[in-house]
Amino acid sequence: MKDKINKMNTCDCVYAILSKNCDARYIGTTGRQLKVRIKEHQKDVEDNRTKTFTRSTRKSSLTELNKSAVTDHANIHNHEIDWENTQVLAKETNDNIRLYKEAIAI
Repeated sequence: MKDKINKMNTCDCVYAILSKNCDARYIGTTGRQLKVRIKEHQKDVEDNRTKTFTRSTRKSSLTELNKSAVTDHANIHNHEIDWENTQVLAKETNDNIRLYKEAIAI
């Protein structure tokens, strides 16, 4: 018997990040440990949340695309992201096949 690997230590996977406020979910892929990629998403969302917006800068920020769709969703809709319930949808070591699996999941 092998010990189960914590899902956050999983490498080479397709994953889903859920929104706490709606049914939206972000599908992504990483070749690194999932916890590393999630921390990058969290940092990007937090960095963009700390910006102060006036009415005109908020309007212009809606047309500006950030590093990921998670950040865009959190900023545009002012939603909380459910980092703890990130799901591993598939594991695949082959980069091309992993990208196909990501596309199918999207």
